[in-house]
Amino acid sequence: QFRLPDGSSVTNTFSSSDSLDAARQFVAQHLQLQSFAMATMFPRRQFTDADMGSSLLDLGLAPSAALVVLPARPGASIVSSGGSAGIMDLMWYVLSPLAALWRFLHTFLFGAPQAPGGAGDASQSQPRQQQ
Repeated sequence: QFRLPDGSSVTNTFSSSDSLDAARQFVAQHLQLQSFAMATMFPRRQFTDADMGSSLLDLGLAPSAALVVLPARPGASIVSSGGSAGIMDLMWYVLSPLAALWRFLHTFLFGAPQAPGGAGDASQSQPRQQQ
């Protein structure tokens, strides 16, 4: 899946042995973008020209992945995050599992939060489908 700068997404299937360059060519041809970079959100990684020859499997993008398409602005260089972002990444790695554990325990002990509109509403017993 490719998440585009305008917020929309496009899905395409590639073989795990395909190179990242095949995905880049798909974006360039089918989405008519010329100057862009690709990255993953979690863990945060921006791909460089050196990664383009690597297979999707070698890059950890198989069996599935969501790539963010980042537009390149004229005069601006696209650089990967550095400096104090390492500390924020470490905090994210530590706190994310703790937050997930807290939500699990809270739901297990106290039940799922009730939706506004009354507890006796029959529509609450049916799961909502996301669009």
